[in-house]
Amino acid sequence: MTARAPCRRLNKKNPTVSAKDLQKSLEHANISVDESSIRKTQNKNGVHGRTPQKKPLLSERKKTLLHI
Repeated sequence: MTARAPCRRLNKKNPTVSAKDLQKSLEHANISVDESSIRKTQNKNGVHGRTPQKKPLLSERKKTLLHI
């Protein structure tokens, strides 16, 4: 069994998961895959190693200024 199918499923569940986390979860399933291989497969499938930017929450003052 290749590691592509489980990686694809885990990426669909959580697209922000890192290659290191995927490697650890695959090791729990007794599948040994190198981290660079996971990254190559992710890039080939269009999932790149980017995490969403954290944005600050709006303060009460800013909310009143924006009329939210």
